Amino acid sequence: AVVSTQSTGKEYISKASAIILVFKVPYYDDENGVRHNNWYYEASVSISVGILLCALNNVGICTVTSTPMNCGPALRRLLGRPDHEKLAYLLPIGYPAETATVPDFKRKPIDKICTFIE
Repeated sequence: AVVSTQSTGKEYISKASAIILVFKVPYYDDENGVRHNNWYYEASVSISVGILLCALNNVGICTVTSTPMNCGPALRRLLGRPDHEKLAYLLPIGYPAETATVPDFKRKPIDKICTFIE
């Protein structure tokens, strides 16, 4: 789908190569109609998105995490997702523009982030 800057007011969304939508699913119904809870789904979604962000960064793809306000239900309906699924993250992804300022993070030495007690 084409997203216009006028409709969003957010150029980082309209110029993205792709948009990843991550939904959280608190439960599911099996083939017999029995409801099963997905325990710790909030933490699982956040950890999974963190791993995805690291993988994207590793191959030079940029994103900005966004927790969209008020558009979750409309996007859920547009994609035909069930009512109990909630939009958790909207991730516009793509290679950085020539004019983009992308931080060049370096890993800190282990002794700068950990204390070892013997």
